Parts: sequence; structure tokens; C-alpha cells
Amino acid sequence: MERIRNYTILLLIIFLFGCSNESLLLVGNKLIETEATGMLSRILVENGISGEYVLLISKDGLGVLLRAADFKEIVIHKKNNWYTTSKILPPTANIKNLSKICIFSKNDIQAYNQGKKYLLSAFQIYLQNMEFQGESARESHFIKKYKLVEKDDFLEADSIFYQNKKIKMEYLKNKIGWER
Repeated sequence: MERIRNYTILLLIIFLFGCSNESLLLVGNKLIETEATGMLSRILVENGISGEYVLLISKDGLGVLLRAADFKEIVIHKKNNWYTTSKILPPTANIKNLSKICIFSKNDIQAYNQGKKYLLSAFQIYLQNMEFQGESARESHFIKKYKLVEKDDFLEADSIFYQNKKIKMEYLKNKIGWER
């Protein structure tokens, strides 16, 4: 009986600590979960991702927009939570509780609203659901800060297509990691 209780406690500890280690989401034309740390530019290359801009998004909805030239200046760390640091960029680029890195990518989502067709990417959907908070600069580096805002519909659309197939809103939210 003592042995079963010890195994149960061990399994509970493994479950609790195993579930608390969330992966970092890379959101672009595909959704990638990663455990990689280090320079942002290296993490993107290792995952076969390229883009002109990224949005670093924290769990509380704070977003920082970076240009490709600044990718090598951001370092991704994990110690209890994901976070970023930079010695070169403005302090605004240091994000605590990082949850997503949203990469500017090709427009692969077709949304129709009142008969008009819109081509979108996950990056554009996130950005259109954010409110501009301000801009910071250090030397020649400029960082724009945003905040996710609560809306009834994160995307106004009568119908949505992805890879020429009609999809539901819930599928799109899952595809771009919206709920995480």
C-alpha cells in the first residue's frame, strides 16, 4: 500500500511540473511549438521560418513589433516562464511571460465579408486586434508596442477559407493559436 501511495505521489508531481512547462508558439503559415532558446534569428532559421516582422506577444496581451534587422538583437530565455532580453533594443523589447512569436508571412487566409474578399495572414489578424500603445527608440532601433483588445469577433467574416477549403472560425482560432 505504501508503495502505491509513493507511485501516486510521484506521478502527481510529474504531471504538475510536466503540464506547467508550456511550449513557445511560433505563429505564421503554420503553428509550431518549440522549446528552443537563444537568439530569435537562429530560432526562426532552425524552424524554417522567415519574415520581415514579428510580434512578440505576452500572456497578458502585450505585443512588441520588431523588424527583421532586429531579430539578431533579441534573445529568448526560459526560466519558469518564457521571456526576452536585449542589450541593444529599447527596454520595451524585454517581454516577460512571452507566449507567442507571430511572424509576418504570406496571406493564406481568405475571408469574405459582405461580398468582399480579404486575403489575410495570422500576423495581420493579431495586429488588427491590437491597439497601438506607443513607440520606443534606442540608437537606430525603433520598437512599437501594442496591446490585444477584447472584441466580440476577432475577425469579421461571413465565411473563411484556408487552402481553398471552407473552415469554421474555431478551426482558424486553433490554427493561429488564438486561445493560447
